[in-house]
Amino acid sequence: MSIKISKKLLSTVFPYLLIILLCSLVRLLYWYHAPGVIISEDTYSYYQVGQNMFAQHLFFDHYRAPVYSLFLVSLVTILGAPDATILSGPFFEKIIYVIPIQMAIGITGLLIFYHTLRLLKIKPLVSLLFTLFIGTNIIIFSWERLLLTESFATFFLILLFYLSVKIFQKPKLIFFLLFFLLSVASVMLRPFNVGLPIIPLLVAVLYHRKLRIVIYAGIVLLLYAGVIHIYSLANYNRWGFYGISRASDINMLGKILEYRLSVSAGIKEKFIHDLVVDYQSEARDPHPFRFLEYYNRLHDADIPKLIPLKIFSYQVIGANLPEYLAKSTVLLPRALLDVSEKLVIMSPNLNLISLMFNLNLTVVRYAQIVFFLIFIFSFVSFIQFLKSRTLLYAVLILASLTSLYQIIFSVFIGHAEYGRLIVPVQPIMYFFSFYWLKKILEWGNKILRKCILRFN
Repeated sequence: MSIKISKKLLSTVFPYLLIILLCSLVRLLYWYHAPGVIISEDTYSYYQVGQNMFAQHLFFDHYRAPVYSLFLVSLVTILGAPDATILSGPFFEKIIYVIPIQMAIGITGLLIFYHTLRLLKIKPLVSLLFTLFIGTNIIIFSWERLLLTESFATFFLILLFYLSVKIFQKPKLIFFLLFFLLSVASVMLRPFNVGLPIIPLLVAVLYHRKLRIVIYAGIVLLLYAGVIHIYSLANYNRWGFYGISRASDINMLGKILEYRLSVSAGIKEKFIHDLVVDYQSEARDPHPFRFLEYYNRLHDADIPKLIPLKIFSYQVIGANLPEYLAKSTVLLPRALLDVSEKLVIMSPNLNLISLMFNLNLTVVRYAQIVFFLIFIFSFVSFIQFLKSRTLLYAVLILASLTSLYQIIFSVFIGHAEYGRLIVPVQPIMYFFSFYWLKKILEWGNKILRKCILRFN
């Protein structure tokens, strides 16, 4: 009896151990391949905002959401260098510990992802192989090496996916409360995710169709909206800006510059209008931060002058809506296949490990082609869900809507770096796409067999 229990326990635990072992090994090899901490231009603002928050004891900011900024500065402070300036010796000495933490968070996310697949009754071997594919995908795990939010965002999305499945299975109040807390953490990490919690709650209501679930979902959304309102008010009282972050307003300016939209509709906001007209006339870099740098408008003292940027952007885009939508839609294929330039990959001629990671990148770059199935089969999934309200179809609807949310917001609101914006949702995108790819292969196999039988 004890032998049977041991074998069962081993078969249950073994996949988790294998995920930890293989994914840790790949990350250690990648460290050998490209050692050190990878700093991005955005790292500067995250770290400086965190230092300002600690110095002023005000844990809100008009530009950066607080979670990642506080994480970076808290770690450096705990390790004994509270006053370390970015790129200084003490900074690099302490910040190196961010990397193993992000790696550990990444692997923890993989374990949760595997467990979620098993909750959906997906076969152990299929769940294991799929999780290993995600865990060794260089386009995904390489973000654990950068001092940016993407590794945390990937973990949060996996955790939201898991909690959503638990709510679909057993809609207990505790799962809704955990979902609320995680939703707040997620939006305070990445304001981009502000509308994301609506999707799982909506699917839960459609799946269960019970008054209790409607009430739970309503309470969560009210609390969530309340937290965002309080944070936005704090920003308004301090900076005169109502919202979580000005980054989205700046990104919308980037879309105007990138598409070279006519700005005549924004003439009422004369200060910004005149700067944009002048900048466009010189055909300068359309990146919005190059615009702000060029006119030296990145200081806190310039915030009052830039507050009308939101109104200006809405007026200009509203007046050029067909052109804006058309140019954004054309970018969708490029965005789905985009690989961020921040991914560090050495020449394949260096050694065997470099060759391995180059092959890895080539394979997963082409694997992204399956993402186009999201546009085709999202509607099919919804129809199937209406016909049969099963757990699997509810999760497929969740996966498709979450994927579409990230893709559409990245392309229609984000400025460039689409691969970076989309990467946190890639595990869910692959889940949806591979499911329907499997179905296509099964349908093709059936048709082929029928054809063979007919000709025989």
